[in-house]
Amino acid sequence: MNTTLHSARRVLALGALVTSAFLLNACGSRTLDYRNAEIVNGKVYAKGANSPFSGKLTNAPSNVLFMRQEGYQKLLGQAGTLMMGLYGTSLLCDAKVDDGVLDGDVACKRAGTNVLLMKAHFDQGAMAGDFVMYNESGEKPTIEAGFKNGKLDGEVKAYAAQTGKLVSRQSLKDGLNEGRFQQWDAKTGNLVVEANYHKGIQDGSYVKNDADGNVLEKGSFAEGKFTGVQTVTVGGLFYKEPVEQRTKDGVVQNQSEIDTATRTASDVSHCVERLRYEVYERNHNFPTKEELPPLIDQCKQRLASASTGPSVLESMAAEGRDRWPDESNACTERWSAAFKKANGDDALVNYQQAWEWVDNCRAGKEPK
Repeated sequence: MNTTLHSARRVLALGALVTSAFLLNACGSRTLDYRNAEIVNGKVYAKGANSPFSGKLTNAPSNVLFMRQEGYQKLLGQAGTLMMGLYGTSLLCDAKVDDGVLDGDVACKRAGTNVLLMKAHFDQGAMAGDFVMYNESGEKPTIEAGFKNGKLDGEVKAYAAQTGKLVSRQSLKDGLNEGRFQQWDAKTGNLVVEANYHKGIQDGSYVKNDADGNVLEKGSFAEGKFTGVQTVTVGGLFYKEPVEQRTKDGVVQNQSEIDTATRTASDVSHCVERLRYEVYERNHNFPTKEELPPLIDQCKQRLASASTGPSVLESMAAEGRDRWPDESNACTERWSAAFKKANGDDALVNYQQAWEWVDNCRAGKEPK
């Protein structure tokens, strides 16, 4: 009798242990689809539940999980514009949750696919450790970054989506740029930018090149203020020219020289805009690459010969070319009629077009 009772007790005790282990395992592997979840005060709950959820949250939109993270916003933009550019939509993520907050690995995929496109890690609600985004095939990384307490920390690398080549690299500490930044042209592989930062402010040597490796800017920064040489482009639609800008401690040293070059280049561009109608038909809107250089040379010669007089822009302003012309005659009416015949009675005419007709009539030109 006692032996039988003792055996029964052992069986019951063993059964209790098995049941307890089963329940613990079941609780530890709870799964909640995002459609059946709700966010209350920043914590995840199963709908109608009184206690925060712990377990695996599935099919959660990536924006819901990441957009409150400061470092993520800095990396991808306030509206996740980089993600939209890469994938065209928000991703759906599976994430580990502890007592209502993200805590553990996160894996994100496009809806209806099994291709991993983004992975991250959270530590008690804040992004921590490695963050990776992949190209659409999931084979090559496009972004690699490190996080700490929700902020970027470590090195951020960007890769060309198609080739997988490294195109930029930046070191950060506690969310601020710290150390060297480098950027390469995706096609040529040439270094186009190299800069240095300290506590988020440019500090140290700096160089900027074009895709072919030609130097555009070179110098150094001290507490965010630049000292060195930069190439700036001045001019207008039909003519531009590069000008060397010399800067010391953030202050341009040759501003008058730049202003003069800007006025000259703008005068040439405006001259070309007017001269093209004298040389070509009115409907020949833009000179071709072959036609443009002779027009530019002719305008430079005109400006050089008239250097002692008012500039083209000054002459235009004196004549009131920033408003409708007062000059109207039978010739300008014929040009207006020809324009409406070609473009329709409702076609809009701006004052530049009206001045063109005045110039044509002064030159003795008639519409064909």
